Amino acid sequence: MLPDDPAYKGPFLMGGSGVLVGDTIEFTLTGSQKHMVSGWRDRAVMHLIVDKTTLNGTFYAIRRDFNTNTQEWSQNFTSGTFTLTGPTIPLATPNLAPLQLLLE
Repeated sequence: MLPDDPAYKGPFLMGGSGVLVGDTIEFTLTGSQKHMVSGWRDRAVMHLIVDKTTLNGTFYAIRRDFNTNTQEWSQNFTSGTFTLTGPTIPLATPNLAPLQLLLE
């Protein structure tokens, strides 16, 4: 089974935070993944810089993976660019901030 086979991959869960810096949004995210058909368990830390207007940007990620079947470790560094395709996703509705103030 090849890594690009959909049955190979499990969901990749991510969480983190971001901050607006001028015309960009900078995120630091952590993530984990349990491969569905192998013993691999992945974890990663990513940094993304997103242009606020185009939602295109750059990223780098550091991964450390472990295979529970073979007790093998793997590590990796990845970097690159990303480009928005398809419809845009709103970052927040205009009424979100006042609503959050009412909920707190």
